[in-house]
Amino acid sequence: MWYYFNKSKFYETEFNTTSNLLKNYFKSIDIVLHSAAKSEETDYEKNLKILEDYFENSPKCSKKIRSFDEYLGKISLEERQKFKNIIKTNLEIKNYLKDYDSFISYKNLKDYGFSTEFTNILREMDNAFWEYLSSKDNGSVKKQYYEMLYNSLNGKIYCPFCGINKLKNTNTSVKLSPLEHFIPKAKYPFVAWNTDNIFLSCEDCNSKKGEKILNKKNIKFFPIGFDINPQLKLDSYDLIVEEDSSMDSYNCSIEFILGNISPDDFSEYLSTWNHLFSIEDRVKESLISYVKKKEREFKRKKRKNKNFDFLTDIEVELEEAEKDGNIIKIAYLKYKEDELKNN
Repeated sequence: MWYYFNKSKFYETEFNTTSNLLKNYFKSIDIVLHSAAKSEETDYEKNLKILEDYFENSPKCSKKIRSFDEYLGKISLEERQKFKNIIKTNLEIKNYLKDYDSFISYKNLKDYGFSTEFTNILREMDNAFWEYLSSKDNGSVKKQYYEMLYNSLNGKIYCPFCGINKLKNTNTSVKLSPLEHFIPKAKYPFVAWNTDNIFLSCEDCNSKKGEKILNKKNIKFFPIGFDINPQLKLDSYDLIVEEDSSMDSYNCSIEFILGNISPDDFSEYLSTWNHLFSIEDRVKESLISYVKKKEREFKRKKRKNKNFDFLTDIEVELEEAEKDGNIIKIAYLKYKEDELKNN
């Protein structure tokens, strides 16, 4: 929802290189696959050879490539042309965001006349490529790609889909946060290994979204790769907290705001994000938890030092929260800052 990649910080990784290699191979599939003249090679033959050389140490990938190539040779020229058109559509991830109905799923391949056998071969090959890249060199290829994305977030360390949960740093020994396939790899061909479709997310966003897809009721999409910098506004809250008691109550009014986008358009964007990631409920739950924690903290500080400078303390915390990208802290601290300035 609050995506803030800085593309100037992107750099080439083996993951990207392999993704481009696979794109070139699929793009080169044409009506004529193999040249009749021994002295000449089609683009398909050249890219097939490159692919075979690259995956020579992966028996599973090599086997899937051979099966796919053999099946391509069996289908009719008409089917090959249809498949070429599908490739052109599905390799461009932006096509899914512009018109998800035009994007072809594994299930849709049947409607285009392709057999179950062909669909299974394609699915198994896509999965083999993803598994290979995920595990290659004990996961270091995947980790390098993760690190590139992490370093491209302009110093923000919170999930760019929700802005609530902190992402894992590659310098730590803990398990890294998930790589999110925005378009589900279980449902669509060519998206499992396509780096245009693979982003960082927190565990909650990855789990909430699962294999959900865009639909007719939820088709507005915040453009990935652009710093749209939406903010969460806390209009008011009514909080009762007893420090030594579990009895507390909370009511609040939450407003999502986004730059120059009209309220109607933003409502549609938010509808998409609610559909995919259950954003509003998660934001409210996290906000309630954070407000309770901070109100208790402020009470303790006030009790210890009646002259404590709360405004300076909040301004320091707010500056840090805005750098990190934590929308929950930003919403509450801005509200608290305004409250103190106006009193």
